[in-house]
Amino acid sequence: MTVHRTLEIYARDPALVVRAPLPWTTAELTLNHLGVGTWTVTMPATARAREHTNPGWGIVAVLDGTVVLSGTGEEREWVRAGRDDGVLEVAGADDMAVVAGALAWPTPSAAIEAQGGWDARSGPAETVIKAYVAANIGVGRAATRRDAAAPDAREVVVAPDLQRGPVVDYRARYEPLMDLIRNIALPAGLGATVTQNGDQLLFDVFAPQTQPAATFSFELGNLRRCRWVEAAPESTHVIVGGDGEDSARLVRRRANSAAAQTWRVTTEKWVDARSETTVSGVERAGDAALADAERSGIVEAELVDTPRLRYGDGYALGDRVTIIPAPGVAFTDVVTAVAISADRGRGTVTVTPSVGWRDGPLTRQDRELAQLRRAVSALERST
Repeated sequence: MTVHRTLEIYARDPALVVRAPLPWTTAELTLNHLGVGTWTVTMPATARAREHTNPGWGIVAVLDGTVVLSGTGEEREWVRAGRDDGVLEVAGADDMAVVAGALAWPTPSAAIEAQGGWDARSGPAETVIKAYVAANIGVGRAATRRDAAAPDAREVVVAPDLQRGPVVDYRARYEPLMDLIRNIALPAGLGATVTQNGDQLLFDVFAPQTQPAATFSFELGNLRRCRWVEAAPESTHVIVGGDGEDSARLVRRRANSAAAQTWRVTTEKWVDARSETTVSGVERAGDAALADAERSGIVEAELVDTPRLRYGDGYALGDRVTIIPAPGVAFTDVVTAVAISADRGRGTVTVTPSVGWRDGPLTRQDRELAQLRRAVSALERST
């Protein structure tokens, strides 16, 4: 049975005031867990539409009466093939882009000429994340973190800290703020959002839920497509080297013992984490390496709305759901993305949540290249 959905898209002016509905004809929205969402909207290029899509303007998208995305336009294309107004295609990112565009400075309160060392913080994962965001892109950040010639560039208000998540130690030095948030939030089982709150943007951390009733299978009619892999990990044990030299170097071992026992093999790998000065930091780096080495699980799964279970009513972005791709095979994994596709002329709104990598799995070469880039970036920022 088809599930009826409604989508409304409003223009948002540079002061974050929601204005009139946009005359959109097609829309593509992608919501990403611990990442920046994207959107593309097409519409007739009327004078009003052009005014409402000028630089600094954006959109607020409402699905079934609930705001699911707000963000600023980043690109506008105008096509004309005759004397009529033509067509506008406007693309942009959601408001998480404000946070993702910032770096975590070593000394956020000091001028760029006085930067040095690392910004080291410790505490519950939520506390640490919010402290970095507040110091680097929060409304109360030091004047040295602002561009005086761009006083209207957006910042975020940081929501009150509820101290959720395990205690972590983290050191930052010119690290992209979105990478930092992901590195802390993922192992802590947390998510992050930026939402419009009046004329301000509110950054917050949330705790995704495991939804026992959110089960998807072909037999239930709510699983469109699924790819999964059962394979031995590339590494079952990692030896992690932190700060220090020779025998004084901080070294720890982290293990995926269950995989080693299942596959009857032990595969060791060295991980250089010289920027980490604490045991928890070294262990976190090791756990991240083990996660990168994992090859079993859902690669990608596309879910289907049904009257009994649909996105926003039973589960949300970041929640853990159960995928049963075949009898006797079950995985519990995170909803990592939600694609919303709408065509006003056809009267269709399709919502497709995804579990796993939406664009397919990374090859071994892709993963090794990504690891090399991260290592080079860490080395560049450490000197």
